[in-house]
Amino acid sequence: MKAVIVALLVVNFCFASICKDKVEEIQEQINIAEQYKQIDKIDRLKKVLNNINEKCSNNKITDELNKKISKYESKINKAKDDIKAAKGKGKTAKQKTLELKLKSLENELEKTKEELSDYLSK
Repeated sequence: MKAVIVALLVVNFCFASICKDKVEEIQEQINIAEQYKQIDKIDRLKKVLNNINEKCSNNKITDELNKKISKYESKINKAKDDIKAAKGKGKTAKQKTLELKLKSLENELEKTKEELSDYLSK
């Protein structure tokens, strides 16, 4: 049960946008646990805090988002090439399917760029 709680805390905090926010939230939970003398909970939260401090850095987050952007850009270029090939062969059904895929990739790229922009503006 303890391992599940720690795992859930780590997963939950991985989605926070800034490392500092993660640390502050865990520290707040530690303070509350200390008030109620919940030793086991304090130990688990300190492990989570150490994990965050070890694995989380602002540069790492920026690098990961930039890699994700590059990946989407590459997939978009491939999808455009595939659309041209399908168009050249007269495969309109495949072309439409690929255009939907392209639209989806472009949306994901835009979301990731917005996420990076939001992160950098904080």
